[in-house]
Amino acid sequence: MKKLGFVICLIFVVCVVCVMLLKPNSNVVQQMDEIDMFLKTQSTPPVMTDVQTTQELKNLLGAYSYAQTPRIYVRRFPADFATNGDRDTFMRTLLPHVLRQNELLKAERALFLKLANKANKKEQLTQKELGFIQSLVLKYEVIAPDFISQVNALYHKVDGISPSVALVQAMEETQNMTQMLDAPFGVFRWNKQKEYARVQYPDLASATADYALEINRGTSYHEYHSKRSIYRDSHYELPGEALVDGLSFYKRKDTEYVRKLKQLLDDFNNYDIDNAKLKKGE
Repeated sequence: MKKLGFVICLIFVVCVVCVMLLKPNSNVVQQMDEIDMFLKTQSTPPVMTDVQTTQELKNLLGAYSYAQTPRIYVRRFPADFATNGDRDTFMRTLLPHVLRQNELLKAERALFLKLANKANKKEQLTQKELGFIQSLVLKYEVIAPDFISQVNALYHKVDGISPSVALVQAMEETQNMTQMLDAPFGVFRWNKQKEYARVQYPDLASATADYALEINRGTSYHEYHSKRSIYRDSHYELPGEALVDGLSFYKRKDTEYVRKLKQLLDDFNNYDIDNAKLKKGE
């Protein structure tokens, strides 16, 4: 009888051990789900609105408060905007796109920092976590000799952009809102014809996302990245007037570029722009 009791007890212990070994690590599952959720959100374009005239655009946007910026994503500026548009409508059209991009960048940074912290504590990363970090290395064109150096470089690149700087750059790059409104940020790249040409986009959401990528991965914007990191470490928003000096290489042939941006920043209340928030629950 004692022998039977011992066998039953042994079987129970073995079963418990097996269950513990087979039970998935909840932290790993949660992390994997978090990566999947982020990738899904990042790849899902916003629902965009088409407008035919500038007056229709003005009626759509209204005079909203920057603190409660509506999630209205206009696909592109109407054809008559160059003649009938104004600065306020221009900013209110682009601002939701910029703030949405910052939401995505904030989520990307939060996930990256969680994994970076895990790596810094010498904890083993899963293959999926390592793959996510390597995807950031490729996305932001990080060149570093080892994994830790890559992580340190990403710390300065995976971050949000200054809304006020983005908007004044768009004003400058469109010649005061009169030209190239479908490519408002003036991003240039080498194309398939081996020409260094201004990139064209199907919509303003794509243009804004590419601008943010240009700012974040560009090696010429080291000063912008460094100043941004200082403000992030201090838990401040990103003030345009403090970051704009880091964009002197955005237009290499225009030695007055930064001065022009500063003048535009002085022309409106960039504090409200840099502290703008998208409405929740829309």
